[in-house]
Amino acid sequence: MVLNGLDSGLIERVRAGDRDALGEVYARHGSAVFGLASGLCGPLRAEQVTRDVFVALWNHPDAFEPECESLRSHLLAQARARATSDPGVSVSAHGPDLGSMVLSRFAGLAPRDAAAVSLTVVGGFTPEEAADLLRCSAASVTKSVRSGLLQLAEAARRDGSADDD
Repeated sequence: MVLNGLDSGLIERVRAGDRDALGEVYARHGSAVFGLASGLCGPLRAEQVTRDVFVALWNHPDAFEPECESLRSHLLAQARARATSDPGVSVSAHGPDLGSMVLSRFAGLAPRDAAAVSLTVVGGFTPEEAADLLRCSAASVTKSVRSGLLQLAEAARRDGSADDD
């Protein structure tokens, strides 16, 4: 994967210890990271998740592999992992079991699909608003939402049929 020029320069500066570069990375990607985390674990915990994601990038910039993913995808995957790692977090008023089940299903989605579903379905953003945060087209967001929801529905069907055995 080719990293866009701006992100490529920023990540090299972060690796060199340039704090201003980290601030620029945050300015470019912070709202998307917070939006995804907020959709998964609520705004209060999302603040901590967002901080943790950027502190981790600062402390371990080599964990990002530009040949495997974009910087935004990396940061969103980190946010998703951190937002869903606390078993006490429930995304539902129906109890921790349902919340844990939903979170585990979200963990199986591709980062872009999880981000799109979280921002639009959970967070209430329009596809256009989510597209601005994710830096892609509204059509891409809509496609990712559809893909993510289909994957979640299939996981629910599989889980339901396993319970019937």
